[in-house]
Amino acid sequence: MNADGIRITDLAAPQLTELQQIAIDYMEGQPDPPLSVDAVLAEAAAQTGLNDFGQEDFRERLTIWLQATVEDKGLNKLGKTAVYNDCVRYVANRLKFERFIRQHPEVLDEEIVSPIIIAGLPRSGTTHLVNLIAADSRLSSIPYWEMKEPIPDEREPALDEKGADPRHTRCAEGWEKSDLVLPLMKNMHGMDPDHIH
Repeated sequence: MNADGIRITDLAAPQLTELQQIAIDYMEGQPDPPLSVDAVLAEAAAQTGLNDFGQEDFRERLTIWLQATVEDKGLNKLGKTAVYNDCVRYVANRLKFERFIRQHPEVLDEEIVSPIIIAGLPRSGTTHLVNLIAADSRLSSIPYWEMKEPIPDEREPALDEKGADPRHTRCAEGWEKSDLVLPLMKNMHGMDPDHIH
């Protein structure tokens, strides 16, 4: 960073930091992530202790996403592992959601009035618009930590040893690790736990 702001001069041939290279090299030495629907579902079930996935229509979309990841020749093992972990998290959230709906079917009767949905291309200002709208106290918005894990795991306490929701703590720890490897990310798109997402 200089007085004029951030200048990235190595987009065509990125010059990695020592930590970035260590992370990539470490992952290259690990087994390939199991990029199959069965593997993702099995891991999500193991993590949650749940097995009711609800309607099965998501399997086709998950299959396409995983197949695209397998076929992406420019994606290294670190990237493929990140996609696998995201898929497991989404399916784990689905399992928790299905359990929550079984326990609280009355939530399906809640009416969401005039939702605001923002869509746009990357780097087009959508994040700034979300933040601006979220500043209106008449509206409800979702912070990043809660978006990552919207439903608590019934097997863990509501508060951890820090007195925080364990989902918030996990998100904060993930952001700290990400910031070490991708220090410019926060200048482009902050992903700290309380960031509206």
